[in-house]
Amino acid sequence: MFSMPSAITDLGLAIVTACFAVCLALIAHALYPRRAQPLDFRAHGRVATSVNAAVEFLALWAWLTVGLPLVASMVWLGDNHHWFYDYAWFVSAAIAATIAAVAARRYRRGNVSRGYRRFHFLMPLGLLAIFCGVRTYDFVLGVDGRTAQGAAQNILSHFTLDEPVRLVEMTPDQAADVDMLCSKAYWIMGASEPRGRLIVKRYYHFWWSYAGSMSLRPSRQQLQLAKAVLDAPWERDRAIDLLRGVVSNYPNTAAAIEARQLLESLVQGIN
Repeated sequence: MFSMPSAITDLGLAIVTACFAVCLALIAHALYPRRAQPLDFRAHGRVATSVNAAVEFLALWAWLTVGLPLVASMVWLGDNHHWFYDYAWFVSAAIAATIAAVAARRYRRGNVSRGYRRFHFLMPLGLLAIFCGVRTYDFVLGVDGRTAQGAAQNILSHFTLDEPVRLVEMTPDQAADVDMLCSKAYWIMGASEPRGRLIVKRYYHFWWSYAGSMSLRPSRQQLQLAKAVLDAPWERDRAIDLLRGVVSNYPNTAAAIEARQLLESLVQGIN
């Protein structure tokens, strides 16, 4: 009936790949710099050294934390769970701190060229700017509305539907499986019965975002399926689950009334 698009894009992968490659270039250049000419010698003060080293550390840490698990997944670990995925941030921090310390030592000694200083300040600064931009974009992408109702309406506008629908907020009893403190659930109502469910959740306290959805077939079709299963005695438990689903997913409909009556007769028959 409807589905949400994937947030993973080729452009995002290209950005991560390019920034990770720049990080590798920074690491290689930090370890094996071009020899500085005597006229290029100029020692940095403590403040300038600290600022440059901090910028380089943050940039490398941010992008290595993203890039190392991606590379490991592609060439080594695949989708299998591995401790490396949990501690990649620590490995990235260790690498970034080492490179930043090497750069800081060279800054204080003044035995690096002007090109080295520019490369190891402007490139990390650019990496940080791109990282902040990507994170901001991801954050904004997750915002669907300022209120729960507004977010639900915005999400609903992206669904492909075969009839006019409206949103009706579910009662706590109807949404017993939803944490109503952090989320809100809505019926996607067709002309006479629900066509689906939509759940939104709080997003950083001030906004709301998509949390999940479920499409529903016409109630009569679902009831007929339950009846067909009911004809097989060995499928009685499944039939009961299907009938309960009709009752809970199609409240105040003729199908729900009939499903409830069938459930009551089944319970009486068991007793």
